[in-house]
Amino acid sequence: MRIAYLTTCLEPGRDGVGDYTWGLAEECAGLGHEVFRMALNDPYAESALAESSYIRLGASMAWEGRIAKARQALEEFAPDFISLQFVCYGFHPRGVDWRLADHLKEIVGNIPLQMMFHELWIGSDIGAVSKTGSWEPFSASE
Repeated sequence: MRIAYLTTCLEPGRDGVGDYTWGLAEECAGLGHEVFRMALNDPYAESALAESSYIRLGASMAWEGRIAKARQALEEFAPDFISLQFVCYGFHPRGVDWRLADHLKEIVGNIPLQMMFHELWIGSDIGAVSKTGSWEPFSASE
């Protein structure tokens, strides 16, 4: 089986979900599956960093460029399905990126998608604060 793993960051030792994704992909490869890893919002990559088994798309890149490079990488790898390793703060400092669903539709297309949600408990306590220091409402344009 050909599996593409999508996450936010793949910088080793800098992102727990990215480290988990590396390990999961390695275990699946050890079982005989072909794997490809993709970071969609990597703050440690200034542009696109690519090797044969992964691509890291920098958080500072325009989404249009990331979408195009991600689509191209997926077309070349031709996965049987995609596993999105999702952690909300990986895409927006307040935990929600209103445009993400549209971006993912453009990237994934008709390829079957499986989603793993990580760190859902963050901010679940009364009085909890986000990375920005508050849970005040924000507009969809942020």
